Amino acid sequence: MKKLSLSVIAKNEELMIEKMLKSCEGVDEIIILDTGSTDKTIEIAEKYGTVLTHYKWDDNFSEARNECKKHCTGDWLLILDCDEVLDSHIAQIKNMINSTWTDKYDVLMFDVQTPVEKCEQPRLFRNNPDIWYRDAAHNLLMRFPDGLDSPQTSERIPDVRTFKTSYHITANVSPNHQADPDRTKRMLEKSLAKDPTNSRALYYYVREWLGRHEPIKALYWLDRYFRVAQATNECADAHFIAATCHFDLGDPVKAIDEAWIAMKILPSFRAPLEFLREIYNHPDMKAQLDRYAGNANNKGVLFVRKMERLDPKIKKK
Repeated sequence: MKKLSLSVIAKNEELMIEKMLKSCEGVDEIIILDTGSTDKTIEIAEKYGTVLTHYKWDDNFSEARNECKKHCTGDWLLILDCDEVLDSHIAQIKNMINSTWTDKYDVLMFDVQTPVEKCEQPRLFRNNPDIWYRDAAHNLLMRFPDGLDSPQTSERIPDVRTFKTSYHITANVSPNHQADPDRTKRMLEKSLAKDPTNSRALYYYVREWLGRHEPIKALYWLDRYFRVAQATNECADAHFIAATCHFDLGDPVKAIDEAWIAMKILPSFRAPLEFLREIYNHPDMKAQLDRYAGNANNKGVLFVRKMERLDPKIKKK
């Protein structure tokens, strides 16, 4: 039987961690990397037979996750945050990793639902010596063929070694985020100071301004992003963000242009079609967009959102 380890980073999560741990009951090992808790986080974790290790936080999620991985002895690692809940059964997950069918995969993708959007994330992977995390914020799971000390040669894990499961995680918002609300923004700024053309860092930096309801600043950084970005699902999402920003600033014409660009890049992207439907007034155009939206299955979309959560002025009919 293959061993399943739960790998978690924690700091002052006494209000959230127990619900997460209860949702993962049945794992073979729990490794928690504590980065300086001063509340009851450690006390609660110890009730679940947790192996605790302490780590000095250095504004780098990948370094922390990689350090936690070094302490895991399982064949497979399950990754959760303290403010998340696993909605699938551990027994089903253990059956999957113990089947010969999974021998051809290194990474299993889960659906992660936040209060505003849903995305696919790699949350279960083999404890291989060449699989590690990269990037300080919004870290990426990568293959390091030359070892962790050579991040410059890291590469994507091949799609054929990755499988999308039906497993589901609900991500909540920890009250502890308010202790350092600018943490991710600060980490991204450090990354951009090193490489101003880092398109992934630029994209997530745009999202930081979007979350702060600063459409002008979001558009400024989107302009820098579009200069270096390739036509990927991330780029399609960035154009959709631009559409919502222009709409918020009272420019529906530019909003329409950006929404259509998002559709050109990723025709399966439903949100831009729903967005356009609410902007166009002509009933024939609305009917046509309804037909388009009915065929848009969100395959390959980076983030799946509900329109009414993006802007209170846009309501789905």
